[in-house]
Amino acid sequence: MTILELIQKTTAFLESKGVDEPRLHAELLLAHILGVKRIQLYLQFERELNAKELEPLREMVRRRAEREPLQYILGKTEFFGLEFKTDARALIPRRETEHLIETALGFFPDKNVALNAIDLGTGTGILAITLAIHLPASRWTAVDASAEALALARENATRHGLGDRIRWAQGLWWDGVEATEKFDLLVSNPPYVKSADIQNLALELREHEPLAALGGGDDGLAAYRAILAEARDRANPGARLAMEIGFDQGPALRELLPTHGWKLDSYVKDLQGFERVVTATLA
Repeated sequence: MTILELIQKTTAFLESKGVDEPRLHAELLLAHILGVKRIQLYLQFERELNAKELEPLREMVRRRAEREPLQYILGKTEFFGLEFKTDARALIPRRETEHLIETALGFFPDKNVALNAIDLGTGTGILAITLAIHLPASRWTAVDASAEALALARENATRHGLGDRIRWAQGLWWDGVEATEKFDLLVSNPPYVKSADIQNLALELREHEPLAALGGGDDGLAAYRAILAEARDRANPGARLAMEIGFDQGPALRELLPTHGWKLDSYVKDLQGFERVVTATLA
């Protein structure tokens, strides 16, 4: 079977299973198996594939047909120009979260500024790791309730040479963080999906990614309340706060932030025009 024939056959199979962008996923899986870039497949459509090459692809296609996320199958994803290991221990990084990175970096024109920063609900570690790379004088604490997610985040930090610049704390939000420690920058991408909306998520999300990292309670705001309840006491004067929010949660955060001692700065919209990141300064 040639590369082109295999792509066509796999595309049709994935499409029949309801997979979005079946051609793209067929090509990415095959490129991964062959150890080439996707574009290189187009230069060798007539190449015949051998059994050794086909065998691992069959298992990957089966997993994708069962709606396991592509990033878990490949074991990696790209975020903000960096590669991160991904598996079922934590949520897959989303492109929307890059707005949070850009926003936080925008706080500091001098990228060599010394900061004590915290990432609440670190998951794969993308916020702490990416910001630590771009703010080389910053020190980080990364918190997550899941020991498995923290283990994955540590692996990603080691991959990027940051093992000594990030401290890890297991606990729910502020649990595990020294009560006397103060931070200059607080970032978080907390769970914000309303409990009733979990059932409407894509099959890849609700069946394969950790639901504890998605659900935000009845109104989707439980994590924000927990974070803000202690954030003021954990912040240095003039500290900055940046959090990702759900597409319809802007009005609620406008009320929550001032009641917890934070001055709302701005909202950053995503590419669809939804308010995606909220920023605030310690009042």
